[in-house]
Amino acid sequence: MPSKYQIEIIIIILVQILPKVITATTLAYLSSQKQKGSITLLKNNRNAASIYLMGYALEFSFKRKIVNTLAFNRGFPETKSDFTFYNPQIAAFNAISTGIAITQLRQIKNHNLSDLIIFSGAETRIKSSFLIEWLTVQSWNPENRYKIKRYTSDQTNEFIRSAKVIIREIS
Repeated sequence: MPSKYQIEIIIIILVQILPKVITATTLAYLSSQKQKGSITLLKNNRNAASIYLMGYALEFSFKRKIVNTLAFNRGFPETKSDFTFYNPQIAAFNAISTGIAITQLRQIKNHNLSDLIIFSGAETRIKSSFLIEWLTVQSWNPENRYKIKRYTSDQTNEFIRSAKVIIREIS
């Protein structure tokens, strides 16, 4: 029977060598939770916070779409070594992509919806069929949490409606 110390060492080693990825299932769950939170905040007239959370729901949904589009079978890479693990998938994407090639983790590990839509493979479809919705949500930025901005109920409802349409289309 290993000692408590030996078990702790094994856990430390496993944490260091196991991939640090976010599974597609986890991303879908996180998106769902952010959507629910956003609706709760909207019902309580917390419009800015509602938009803030719904933006994260969009981000998680785009990252889930990236996982599926690029066949990242272990999940969304969180580290450079996990990103490197997917070199064959990235090379295949870059070979058929008519847009920007993926060369660095930070291109997909960010909060920029305009970057994420490109690598999700859904850009053409979203921008051609849901342009109004895309224009409504595209400028979301988590840094807006530091700004004092008032959103009307109409603005918030439109953001949430648009986000839900896009999330439904990329899911």
